[in-house]
Amino acid sequence: MSIGLLAAIFVSNLPEAIGGATELEATGHERRKVLRLWVAVAVACALATPAGYALMDVASEELQGGING
Repeated sequence: MSIGLLAAIFVSNLPEAIGGATELEATGHERRKVLRLWVAVAVACALATPAGYALMDVASEELQGGING
């Protein structure tokens, strides 16, 4: 995976994250709480990525074909 692809994914998702955080703040949630939520989401995604990669590495070719299809 290239750095350019990772940067593109980050940049394309940034406006959505900012919008969600802004809406949470507008509804009365504390800024600290909103920040903790987004950090938790980032950590969960960071952990899910290698876990998914490891699971796909041991999955059968038939299962991988079904998922890719």
